[in-house]
Amino acid sequence: VAASTGHSVVLVDTSEDILKKSVKGIEASLKRVSKKKFAEKPEDGEAFVQKVLKNISTSTDAASIVQGTDLVVEAIVENLKVKQDLFGALDKVAP
Repeated sequence: VAASTGHSVVLVDTSEDILKKSVKGIEASLKRVSKKKFAEKPEDGEAFVQKVLKNISTSTDAASIVQGTDLVVEAIVENLKVKQDLFGALDKVAP
């Protein structure tokens, strides 16, 4: 949603494979949305998908990414200790 409104978004995970699957999933979702939203003009739908995807990048290095971000949205496993460790590490480097 943030990428579709023109914001730069960085997906962060522990492996490139997971990130590639995530981007493919986002692309598939965007294509479904664009098919409905741009039913009359499929070329506009494809342009929308490409525009949104250009706003999304990926990284496996959360610490370096948060140094220049305004907002972190966490979507990690529902394990309090893991969440606390993540935010503890990010708090040390985030502005």
